[in-house]
Amino acid sequence: MHYQDSLPRLPVPKLEDTIRRYLSAQKALLDDGQFRKTEVFYKNFENGIGKELHNQLVVQDKQNKHMSYISESRKERE
Repeated sequence: MHYQDSLPRLPVPKLEDTIRRYLSAQKALLDDGQFRKTEVFYKNFENGIGKELHNQLVVQDKQNKHMSYISESRKERE
């Protein structure tokens, strides 16, 4: 954690990209039926609560200019 402040900030990836990468990883692990169910679930997530959660993450990231969105704040570490 000593060098945390010197690391570049990571951008918040687009929700669609994250879901696409997740589904790509799952395709090799699931049979066709399971994959279709997973795909439907994540399309619903993307168009529902996922959009809201992603927007909250973007707002939080904009408020915290010192660290990447994946890092916990100093307050959370203490």
